[in-house]
Amino acid sequence: MLCRHCSKKEATTHIRSIIGGETVETHLCAECAAVLGYTDVFPLFAAGFSDFMFGSLRNDAAVSSLSSKIVRCENCGTSFEEIVNSGAPSCPACYRVFYDKFLPTVQRIHGKTVHIGKVAGGADEEVKRAHRISLLKEQLNTAIDERNFELASRLRDEIRELEARRNG
Repeated sequence: MLCRHCSKKEATTHIRSIIGGETVETHLCAECAAVLGYTDVFPLFAAGFSDFMFGSLRNDAAVSSLSSKIVRCENCGTSFEEIVNSGAPSCPACYRVFYDKFLPTVQRIHGKTVHIGKVAGGADEEVKRAHRISLLKEQLNTAIDERNFELASRLRDEIRELEARRNG
């Protein structure tokens, strides 16, 4: 998508505003966004978040050896090293392309790589069990898609055990 301001470069900044009850989207290239003042909307948050999220990526990148073939995002052309240096992915596709490189950092920050969601603290055991089964089934599907059959069999067994307790 081209920049709405200059119509020359690829839009990398996407702004959604509600004006008069209608949603208006503006897509700008990095240069036009800077000229129009959209880069400083959350300067303190952005700097702090960037250091928090990507600071450890710099350490990971320094430790890991780079392969002779540099992988680039097929959407924006950014390499992982460029993401580490800039502190942020260039586009949503970068997350998919560099998934395996982001994973250790996400796991270090969050303690896990699968979103668990929440169950009300006062929920009864049956609701908690049903929620757990649902999460395990999602993980099972992922394990099967990734052809991790050892993990898939463990998840299948745990699901069967929980379902047996629910039905028994």
